[in-house]
Amino acid sequence: MQVDAKPIFMVVLSGDKEEAQAITEAFGAFHVKLAFASTMRNLRDILFERLCSGILLGITSLVGIDQASKSFGQSLEHVYPVARIRWNRFDGSFSLIGFRNGRVETLADFIAICSSVSPRRLRSWDRLPKTLNVMISSAPDLANATRAFTTNISLRGCFLHNSQEWNIGDAVFLQIQELSSQRIINGNVVRYVPWGTPFRVQGIGIQFVNMDDEQMEALQQLLYFLPAGLPE
Repeated sequence: MQVDAKPIFMVVLSGDKEEAQAITEAFGAFHVKLAFASTMRNLRDILFERLCSGILLGITSLVGIDQASKSFGQSLEHVYPVARIRWNRFDGSFSLIGFRNGRVETLADFIAICSSVSPRRLRSWDRLPKTLNVMISSAPDLANATRAFTTNISLRGCFLHNSQEWNIGDAVFLQIQELSSQRIINGNVVRYVPWGTPFRVQGIGIQFVNMDDEQMEALQQLLYFLPAGLPE
């Protein structure tokens, strides 16, 4: 007996009820299950909770969002297939614009891409590509600290582009300039990429150690755009 495959689960950012209804009807012909998010924060919450294979961002819902939300939307393309969708109210047509390549896709094209991706949740330990300015030192008081910047970061650690020499297991102390909490973060070097390594950025992979609630909350706000007063 043939067992039907499970539908692909996708999340759509759209705060327009008419647009959401039109998208639902357009996807009715496909083996797809949709969830709608009216805000970027709502989108993030769904991705934390549900296994997802693709994301559609309604272009009208992207108008006027702040820089933190834009940055988060761009970072999602490193985890999921992401496309922007435009609905023409006059003729009911849709166009999809690939986030990475800018190529216009059809609904069927995008669904085919999503069907080849294993469903996944957005996890707090997923490394997000984000450039942040960091002071780093081997001393707890940041004595003789040098400047570096992150190439990616998560709630568990980061990769720092840094020209110093380090050893695996070295204790490091960081201060992330963009973080609302300027308390020093403790970490351990878990990876070292020396200068001249082919196709690799020089620097160190760091695992954060014993971050307190204040530091964790500040970092979560920075990574997942949760500034005070963000609409629910």
